[in-house]
Amino acid sequence: MKRFKWIRRRELPVPTWPVILLLALGMLVAGLAFVLGVHPFLAVSEPADEPDLLVVEGWMADYNLPTVVEEFRKGPYQRIGATGIALDQGSFLQEYKSFGEVTAATLRKMGIADSELLVGATTDTRRHRTYTAAKALKQAVNESGLEVDSLTVFSQAAHARRTWMTFQKVFGEGVDVGIVALPDENYDNDRWWGSSSGIKTVGMELIAYVHELLLDSGRSATE
Repeated sequence: MKRFKWIRRRELPVPTWPVILLLALGMLVAGLAFVLGVHPFLAVSEPADEPDLLVVEGWMADYNLPTVVEEFRKGPYQRIGATGIALDQGSFLQEYKSFGEVTAATLRKMGIADSELLVGATTDTRRHRTYTAAKALKQAVNESGLEVDSLTVFSQAAHARRTWMTFQKVFGEGVDVGIVALPDENYDNDRWWGSSSGIKTVGMELIAYVHELLLDSGRSATE
């Protein structure tokens, strides 16, 4: 009768030290490539050719607006569109109820005429904010009678790639959508990992981009 064995001996192959070092080096290189490449990937700039419309996301900081106005003045644009969801705070203290309206009023102060402005304002502040703002602007474009074959959206730093993708979904394949990423002065854009603001912004925007890419940020077909 065979004796019962509690333990069975087996040979387990393990990598040699050179292989382990090579794997560690590969992981280090991959990590370094991610750290150095993720912000330029998210903060993309690919403006459209001969755009009819310049779009500025209304939530952006005021320090970026002079660049937007300068670009509008020298570019081929017919109109400048301001997008923005409803204000989360301060709407009871002023006449403006959305970021789009605030930005439009600021642009007027900077010399943009009413005839050059389109405002895509929305009262929805809870979900799919970029998507909702883009839809509101598209509606404003349709109501204005402006023929838009191409447009360039001005966004802020790491938010740009998600904005680009979302606006392309809203305006459709028949419209050439470009993007320009303006700097975010809350952190060093070239060394984003050096501050909590940079880490939080890049981390959240990367997650949000993947969520939009794969799942349309959870939107249903009816939205």
